[in-house]
Parts: sequence; structure tokens; C-alpha cells
Amino acid sequence: MRTAAAASLAAAGLVAATLAATTTSAGATGSSTIRVPLRVCKTATAGHRACDALRMVTKKVTPANAKKLESQGLAKATGAPRVGTGPEGGFSPAGLAKAYGINENAKTKKTVAIVDAFDDPSVRSDLNAFDKHYGFHKETTKSFKVIGQDGGAPPATSDEGWAGEITLDVQSVRAICRHCKILLVEANDNNDNNLANAVKEAIKKGATIVSNSYGGPESPADPKWIQKAYSHKHTAILASSGDDGWYDWDNVNSLVASSGMSQSPASYPHVVGVGGTTLYTSQAGKRTSEQAWNRNGPADFLGSASEYTYGYEPGAAGSGCSAKYNAPKWQKSVKGYKSLGCGSKRSEVDIAALADPFTGFDIYETFDWCTNPDTSVCPYTSADDGWSTYGGTSLASPVTAAMWGLAGGPSKHVAYPAQTLYANYKKHKSDTYDVTVGGTGGCFDQSPKACGTFLQDIVYGPPTTHYAENPNTGPGGLLDCAWGKTGNKPKTNRGQCYAQPGYDGVSGVGSPKGLKVFK
Repeated sequence: MRTAAAASLAAAGLVAATLAATTTSAGATGSSTIRVPLRVCKTATAGHRACDALRMVTKKVTPANAKKLESQGLAKATGAPRVGTGPEGGFSPAGLAKAYGINENAKTKKTVAIVDAFDDPSVRSDLNAFDKHYGFHKETTKSFKVIGQDGGAPPATSDEGWAGEITLDVQSVRAICRHCKILLVEANDNNDNNLANAVKEAIKKGATIVSNSYGGPESPADPKWIQKAYSHKHTAILASSGDDGWYDWDNVNSLVASSGMSQSPASYPHVVGVGGTTLYTSQAGKRTSEQAWNRNGPADFLGSASEYTYGYEPGAAGSGCSAKYNAPKWQKSVKGYKSLGCGSKRSEVDIAALADPFTGFDIYETFDWCTNPDTSVCPYTSADDGWSTYGGTSLASPVTAAMWGLAGGPSKHVAYPAQTLYANYKKHKSDTYDVTVGGTGGCFDQSPKACGTFLQDIVYGPPTTHYAENPNTGPGGLLDCAWGKTGNKPKTNRGQCYAQPGYDGVSGVGSPKGLKVFK
């Protein structure tokens, strides 16, 4: 949700100049094709949620711009080396399983529920095509079931963006857990009330694992019953942490202030908040490194503005401290929690998994994405149907949910499954991969002074005098956790938005290494 008026920021001069300098005009210089991520769901209005899926698409730019964007890590050349063995060069099911050290063919009777908005009319046929490509069993009415939020027929209304989200969720779960039953509960629309009712219906139908790949800035006005809809004993309810970085700082690049809020439902006390990573593997397919996902750091001078001008959005995993909810006791007691600076409030992220679309996962989707002939509004055509590489924390949540299903589901001896992650982490830190590189704030890996100046320039325009270094004091709102709301001295404890050894705010207890952390 983008909450402030564009006119409230003074960044227009710099951003407009930057856009003009890098605009895509093929002209006499010819053009190059690059691969860039695009947010698939529209920005949510108040009282609604947006999905957190990003899709890699092909764009034509000038050769100079292609080189620049590729060097900054904001685009991939169409002929760039493949990340995995999927049809589009993203991870395949076997590739993900090997990277995370799991046996995706292990037997299990668990049901993983997926809650999304609107209907995806091609979800079953697309899943069967996905299964056939990889030699999986064809789905039956028992292995894959679709219902509406009241337990009856799916909603009559479809949405092209949410259809992509639904496909991503369903096929991610099947990729990780071959024998899990999948229950897709489609809410009538993306209204908070309907999504919450869909979660309740999933649990009513017996699911003990529920994945929610959507969210929006936490609101003090959230009714208590909605928060309670995401809190059920002995049920693992997971939610994405978002794709706009720490407190949605990336909004400032599109001339809209940071929300200054963590994302819910991930921030609800008993929800398992799932952060996002960039995943690298060796030629043999083993994980070589995993870091906090942030393609919107200082190199990204356009940030979200690129989404509106060029139709792509590099993305950064969400994180932050809740402004409303206290941290549950298992989070408060973990070593490293105090260094986050959350006081007694909940940190949004409990665990993390693959989200970066540049190292994303390949899915098969044939729903006719767009009918609007205006390509600036609707960049997809029927030619884009089929295999695509996806990412976003919308990928991280179902992947983690499927691992929990593969592990046998939540323990009956623990009231709230999030507690299991922390208890296992305290006893056996080797059961998770320690994410120690990267961050989700606006500075990423720049020095505090350089980053402060950089972000001030974005907010205020090119300086004629040296502005204050603290980016959080400008009209852009909260942009990086290295500073407070006042003063110019950077903080030493920056775990809210910077990865650090052990527990931190961007990856929680880390990324799964096998299944022991879920048991």
C-alpha cells in the first residue's frame, strides 16, 4: 500500500532527471533485450492486501542502458548464464530440493493450504502441465482441491495478477512436497475480511499449515477478529514479509513516503513471518551462499519509479518491528533479539527462503494475463503464457510451508508452531543456514555517510550544500535502520535491516538446512 501523496516529496527533480537520462528509446542506436522483474499484483487500497509475487519479463532498452542495468544487478541479459535447470533458466523442483537439502519425494499425508484472492481458472490444468513436465503424478481431486472462502465453489471473478500468484504458490508447494495434499482456498477478492475468512475456512477444513503470500503495511485500525483469524493453536500460519524492503522504504523512489510500518499479516504475533533471500548454488546444485534479498539498494537510482516508468521492479525483502504487537516470548528470549532495537515489539521475520526473482523459480501459467491493448498498463500478451521465472517473498512463504509439510507438520506438543523454529534454533543452530550478508534497508552495503548522502539526494534533489546524513529525517520517512528518527549519528545495532551472524531481523533464525528446524 502506498500511503503518501507524491507531491509531499521533493524528489521529483532528481527522479525526473534520472528517468530522462536513462529512458528507453531504441532509435538509431538500436536496442538490446534484457530480463527484469515485474510486480504482478496491483497496489492495494486501504482495507485490502496485495500479493508479493514478481515475474521476470523481457524488455527492450538501448545497449548503453542494458549494460548499465546489468552492471548494477538490476537486469539480466537474455543470454546470461542460467541459474537452474527450469525451462526458463530458474530453479527446478529438484534444484530447490538439493539446495535446501531435502528429499522432496518423502512420504507424507499432510495438507498444505494456500490462501489467495480471486480465481485462477487455469490453475488445475497448469499444475497438471507442470507435473507432466517433471514426471510427477497427475493431480486428483484428493491431491489438489480448490474451494471458495465459504467452502463452496471458487469465486466467479478472476484477476490476472493474483492468478500468477496462485500458480506460483501451488506449483512451489508441489515442487517441494511431492506427496503433500494441496488445498487452495480462494477469497472472493483481496479485501482483508475475505482473506481472513478464507484462512478460517482452510483451518475449518483440517489444514494445519496455511501459506499466505500477500500483505500490506500494518494498520492500528485492524479489527481484533482479523488478527485472531491468523492465530490458531497447533497450526502453522505463514505469511510473506513483503517486497519493498525495511518498512517499505523503497516507496520513496516512486515519490511516495515509506509506510513506516512492518507488513501484516506477517507481523501478527503467532504468524510465521517469512523473509526473502538470494540463493546461489554450485554447478553440482549445492547451496554455496544465501544472502538477504535486496535489488533496491544504492545502485538502484530508480527504485520503484522504474515500476511505473518501465514496468519493472527489482525488489527487496521486507522486515521491521511491529508498531502494534508485542513479541511472543520465544522471540524475546532468542539471543540477538535485543540488538534489533524493537523494544518489546515483534520483529516481522522468523525464517527466510528464496525470494529473489533473479535466482527465482520456474512456473507454468496459461491464464490470459492481459486484455488491455495499452502495453504500458498491460505488458503481457498471449505470447507470454507458459513458462516464466517468478520470485518475491510470495515464493518464500509456500516453499517454507511445503517444507513444514514434508517434515510432518506442526508438533502437537507446541501451541504455536513458530515456537518450534526458535526452540530448535537455540538447541541446534546448524539446522539453519546463517544468513550474514546483505540487508533490507535503503543503504544495503554502502557506508553510513555515503548512504545518508545518497538517500538525502533522492529525497531532496542534487544538493547545492551538504544535507544532513540521516535519511530518516526527510519527508521520505523511515528509509534505513542505521539511523533513528533524529540526529546524525548512525546506530551500532542495526539488526532490523542488516544481516548479522546469528539471529537477525532480515532472516530470523536463518534459512532452512534440511527439515530439522521444523520438527
